[in-house]
Amino acid sequence: MIIFALAYKSNKIMKINLFLLVATSFIIAIQLSCNKNLPPSVNILQPMEIEGVNKDTVLAIIVDANDVDGEIDRVSFIINNTVVFVDYTKPYQYNWNIVCSSYSGKQDIKVIAYDNDGEAGVDGFKLQIEDYRFKFFGSFYFVSKKATWILDKPWAYETIYYHGMVRPYKLIDSDNDLCSYGNDNNVNPNNKITIEFIPGNKITSGIYPDGHLYYKWGYHYDSWGSFNSIDTIKFSISGLGGLGGGVNYEIIGVRE
Repeated sequence: MIIFALAYKSNKIMKINLFLLVATSFIIAIQLSCNKNLPPSVNILQPMEIEGVNKDTVLAIIVDANDVDGEIDRVSFIINNTVVFVDYTKPYQYNWNIVCSSYSGKQDIKVIAYDNDGEAGVDGFKLQIEDYRFKFFGSFYFVSKKATWILDKPWAYETIYYHGMVRPYKLIDSDNDLCSYGNDNNVNPNNKITIEFIPGNKITSGIYPDGHLYYKWGYHYDSWGSFNSIDTIKFSISGLGGLGGGVNYEIIGVRE
């Protein structure tokens, strides 16, 4: 009887110890879980549901970032796997001046928020950048009023009609540019157009998003102009030629 009582008591103690072991393990697991650093949350607030933008855009990328168990250390703005800006203070924002960049086509935009313990949260989107020049490209019919002067002789006038086009600039176009010695040699090629008169003659120029051509000057000439709409362009070249004589042009182009 005594032996039975002792065995019962021992078995009861073992059950209690086993219960305490399980309970202790559970408490330790909870503590470890509670002590684990959670990654920060990050959300792109702007732009929202965007498919594409013109290249003449300054795009504000605005981000909301929070950390429930710490603080946000920084937010990195990444375009095509390149960090372009890091913001350490709220509001987290990067103003992307697309018009001054060489980006075009589809872009991968990503933001990464880091907390004070090194954990990271990520958000991102895809963006299509359209070349703002595209709306000006096409076939045009040009009317050119040519005025020729030679020192001590009367001016001569001629009206010339051309079919031609406005198209993207190519480096080789500069070899046949009527105004090839201008001040736009260092202009980003993505901001330039070629105005071509068939057969052969070309004028290259930088163009602003609103359709105005860059003012261009060189050796005894200058040129300027603009699109009055996407279907009409008017520009001038004065003083082309040199000392003792020259040619002026007034040219109007209408989309065909």
